[in-house]
Amino acid sequence: MSRMGLRRALPLEMAKLRRMRVAPVVAAIVLPGIGLSTMRLFSSSTTASWTAPGVDPWPALMVSAAMMSAITHQILTAVLASRQVEIEHAGAGWNLWSTVGLAPGALLRVKLAALAPIIVLSCLAQVGAVLVVARLRGIEAPLDPMPWAVLTAGLICVDLAMCAGLLLLAARFANQLLTVGAGLIGAFASACLFPAPQWVARALPWGYYAVATPARMTSAGGVGAHGSGPWLVGFMVLAGAVFAVATRRMDRGEGRVG
Repeated sequence: MSRMGLRRALPLEMAKLRRMRVAPVVAAIVLPGIGLSTMRLFSSSTTASWTAPGVDPWPALMVSAAMMSAITHQILTAVLASRQVEIEHAGAGWNLWSTVGLAPGALLRVKLAALAPIIVLSCLAQVGAVLVVARLRGIEAPLDPMPWAVLTAGLICVDLAMCAGLLLLAARFANQLLTVGAGLIGAFASACLFPAPQWVARALPWGYYAVATPARMTSAGGVGAHGSGPWLVGFMVLAGAVFAVATRRMDRGEGRVG
């Protein structure tokens, strides 16, 4: 696809998102995620523990926020991917775009680029809201912003990888219930993989929400430091390569849509 084609297609895809009123959908998914992430902040037993000497509440809150983000963002990316692709199935959009020189694979790459800002803003809003609520609820322990910045960047990366895979699934099958169902299954799997051994989380794509979190549940039930940057980078390279190869095959007519 030429740069001119990209410049024309991307604004059109973003205009579709505005017409589909994506903002209320995003809010309906992200706001409950914020509520679930901060629910433990309203427990009297939790707030009492903040005053104990040497207690740092931030790592436990990070794990909780990351787990809830994994659940809600799997659903969010599935809904966004299905809604973006459904219109192409319903209105023979694949053929219409092909007549102006935009192959299905190139169109999926444009759709991912159009969804990326929504994913970035959703992650920033969810993590930022958790920190604000934590301060409002009285957590006065010093906050190191770096782990939270790493968490936010990791969530964005994994969300984009998941969205790419769900776009491929949505393009392959016209029935978008399959895409949304895959997102629901992914949400459940992601939550289950947070307390799983690290090698299990690294072996499955849904486990990379846990891999991307700088804090991790320990076998003793506590929370410890955790870092798997090289694994996350490797996962993103692999996910990007799979998406690129799959969409290039679709451009050549080797991958069927619908």
